Amino acid sequence: REALEQPERRVALVTPDRGLSARVVSHLLRWGIVADDTAGRPLPQTAAGRIALLLCEVMAEDAAPVPLVALLTHPQAKAGFSRADWLDSARRLELALRGPRPGPGLAPLRAIAEERGIADWWGQAEAILAPLCAPGGEQPLAVLLDRLTTAAEALCGVELWSNADGRALSAFVEELRDAARDAGTVLDPRELHAVLRDAMGEVHHAAYLMHKRGEAAAMAGLDEAAQCARYAATY
Repeated sequence: REALEQPERRVALVTPDRGLSARVVSHLLRWGIVADDTAGRPLPQTAAGRIALLLCEVMAEDAAPVPLVALLTHPQAKAGFSRADWLDSARRLELALRGPRPGPGLAPLRAIAEERGIADWWGQAEAILAPLCAPGGEQPLAVLLDRLTTAAEALCGVELWSNADGRALSAFVEELRDAARDAGTVLDPRELHAVLRDAMGEVHHAAYLMHKRGEAAAMAGLDEAAQCARYAATY
């Protein structure tokens, strides 16, 4: 932080310890410094990755209130509504769902939405989620991924794919879908969340971010640490 007080100064922390790097990044944010982490950020921790996993949770848990509300109040969710209108309706549904859980699935929520005066809004949300929550046994993984991406785009718009995390998610899903199609992989829809969570945990996206005044702070990971060690051994 003190180094960045100097104009045009750039600093870097080189460490193979990802835990240490994450802690330093978190501390820097307290001072308004956004560090560029060369290892990127795990896809499940990004906005786009979170949307995909929440959709899978809703599918796996038959539209249980906790994942459903988390999905509908996600910062990117609005399905063509203004963000304020969408969030107002989502909050009304959240209040209505406090207490005993309604029956599984989307259908029991229609009456609740009607009582809260958000039937039209819920109708659109239900239409997006219905293909994911349709009953059935094992299905081709490629088909499940198609439904997932269709629902994600309907919920968040094409803007979902416009940022670095969205592009990383798109590339990840496309690669997984092609592999699943070639292998003929089938899966119980309720298991998709666990499969994607584990697979996405190995995927990172990187975006070069600058300090708010233009100076850069960087976290260098395992590759850079190894290079520094080789350099030190040589010289």
